[in-house]
Parts: sequence; structure tokens; C-alpha cells
Amino acid sequence: STVSIDEFDIPAVAESTDTEYFEILEGNEISELLSMIDEVVSQLSSTEQQVYDMRIRKNMSVNDTAEALGISSKTVSNK
Repeated sequence: STVSIDEFDIPAVAESTDTEYFEILEGNEISELLSMIDEVVSQLSSTEQQVYDMRIRKNMSVNDTAEALGISSKTVSNK
């Protein structure tokens, strides 16, 4: 099933306290959250998946990611 970001009350989440945020995390298994993220990432284009992997999982800089993929830094930022 697909969930639209429009279904979430983002401002309310953004205003959550650290305690509320951690309660949300504790209420869900980390493996379940990671699985949900992997499912969303799998629906991205190949380039977007590579950018996500390098920037988020490997913590590479925008410039290093761009160089590794042979694309511009602007494209990395946009993805």
C-alpha cells in the first residue's frame, strides 16, 4: 500500500519534544522502522537510491557523492 505524506500532520510532528520523539521510536521496533525506510527507498530511481545510500547510510559529502556517481553536486542536492 502507498501512504501519502499529505496524510500526516507534519507541523505537529515537527513540534514534538525530544521525549515524545523517543516515545515514538520506542513504540516501534527499530527493525520495523528500518524496513519501512527500505521499502520507501526501493521505490526511488536508481540514482536516488545511490544518493540516499551514499549521503545517509555512508555519510558521504555532497561533493564526494557527486564525484563517485559522476553527476553534479546540484543534482545530488536535488535528489
